[in-house]
Amino acid sequence: MIFLLLLLLASSVIAFPSSTLSKRTPCQGNTNATREKWCDHDITTNYYETTPEGALKEYWLRLEDMILEPDGRPRHVQVFNGSLPGPTIEANWGDTVRVHLTNACTNRTGTSIHFHGIQQKNTFQSDGVVSLTQCPVAPGDTITYEWKATQYGTSWYHSHYSLQAWDGAFGPILIHGPASENYDIDLGHVFINDSFNAAPPQENGLINGNNTYQFPNGTVVGKRAEIVFEPGKTHLLRLVNSAIEAQFNFTIEGHEMTVIAADFVPIEPYTTRSLSITMGQRYDILVKADQPVANYWIRAIPQSCVAFTDQSKDNIRAILKYSSDNATEPGPLGPLPSPACLDEAISNLKPIVKVSVDPPNFDNEPIHQVGFNASQINGIGRWNLGETYMITNWSYPSIQHAYEGNYSFVNESTEAAFLLPRADKWVYYFVRGLITSHPIHLHGHDFAILDSGVEYDENTVRTNVLNNLDNPPRRDVATLPAGTPSQNGYLVIGFKTDNPGIWLMHCHIGYHTFESFGVQFIERPDEIESLGLIDPETMNPTCDNWKAFNLTQGADSGF
Repeated sequence: MIFLLLLLLASSVIAFPSSTLSKRTPCQGNTNATREKWCDHDITTNYYETTPEGALKEYWLRLEDMILEPDGRPRHVQVFNGSLPGPTIEANWGDTVRVHLTNACTNRTGTSIHFHGIQQKNTFQSDGVVSLTQCPVAPGDTITYEWKATQYGTSWYHSHYSLQAWDGAFGPILIHGPASENYDIDLGHVFINDSFNAAPPQENGLINGNNTYQFPNGTVVGKRAEIVFEPGKTHLLRLVNSAIEAQFNFTIEGHEMTVIAADFVPIEPYTTRSLSITMGQRYDILVKADQPVANYWIRAIPQSCVAFTDQSKDNIRAILKYSSDNATEPGPLGPLPSPACLDEAISNLKPIVKVSVDPPNFDNEPIHQVGFNASQINGIGRWNLGETYMITNWSYPSIQHAYEGNYSFVNESTEAAFLLPRADKWVYYFVRGLITSHPIHLHGHDFAILDSGVEYDENTVRTNVLNNLDNPPRRDVATLPAGTPSQNGYLVIGFKTDNPGIWLMHCHIGYHTFESFGVQFIERPDEIESLGLIDPETMNPTCDNWKAFNLTQGADSGF
């Protein structure tokens, strides 16, 4: 079945928290008027085949548990280096990034770091997925990850241990490189996420870790995040949706946005006044400060597929300022955009680096139906992406099976594990949804979006796929639509087996991951061994320390 050091010496970089957006410095030769250039490369360089030589960038992160007040109310969080979001991991295209993670939590929990969207070419052991590429890092233990920045753009890192990421264990990744349109100032990340002190419905959200909250008696606590523009300049903002279950529509009152990248894929620029962004997705946008000098609302509006309390639905806001001294409240809010939980239109997401996809053999491609087993297993219901739900083992990860040459766990029907033995072949995944929309995220790869929709018709889907093989949109998170009352939505994706390793594909709704919504691909296992991609000197001590800690896994899916 087909399925879809030569390092330049560099100073070590210690990551400290920062509460402000600051200007970023580009590569020599990449100027305000020549953003398409990057040293000896440019925006048309095929980054799948060519990577510049770079330097070593090194970071030290500590996961700590503490009390913070992101919206003015105290809550328990688990954060990196004491900040929410965590410190920026920043590098240039071609650099090698080394990250030392110490679990300094005192509340008896494991941890890991997943570098979201980083393809980890020949470094899958640094993907940071517990039960797949490592055992959890026990309290007091330290692990080191290392990977090469073969892509450029915007992403984020987060814990891939249980629901820890949504207790605050996340931060930005910024890889400098060329851009498809010129700009003056890079202001860095803009994180958008839901924020909850209890079970859903969600009662608030945050922008860059801040917001206000109004109590029933009218008391308002907290503060809005602020972003300062220079009049007449064009600013790069790097949007990241780090929510546990909320898709947002992002707007800046009175301003147009030019979108230049979707996830780690540079695209032909297009202009919009609102931008739909689901969990795990990123967009690089350019905004020109061409309006009268004033303050303007930045809004992240939850879409219809997620439950928010009424008072919080349009309270997730930040303030855009043309002057840091201006303390006046922004003007009235504009109308709400469409509430539909859909991605940006496929027709808008045209990659600069063109890739064509081989046509699938439809007769050999099964349709993977999303399902939900409400009859609780280990105390909770389970989602499945295909024939069965996925349960993994913190203490005996897939990488250890692979190191032992034991692939008996690879069974798509009973273990949600797929073997992909052949190199450089296109893999296709046809999936139909259930109940609500789901953000599907693939590790280790971009995937091509060959078709998606709200009503599945086999003949129409086949036609659409065949018409969309020439440079389709590529990214690492795409929405599986909810569908209609009579039909489930669908998503068709494809990716190339060009990266030996063990890779997770899952729904990026945190609760659904906890409830087993995922599959794993064991890609080119012979090369995992022949290329020496598993380092037992890293794997074994981490697992030994974890087993000595011996925390019971309980109902968690394990990944």
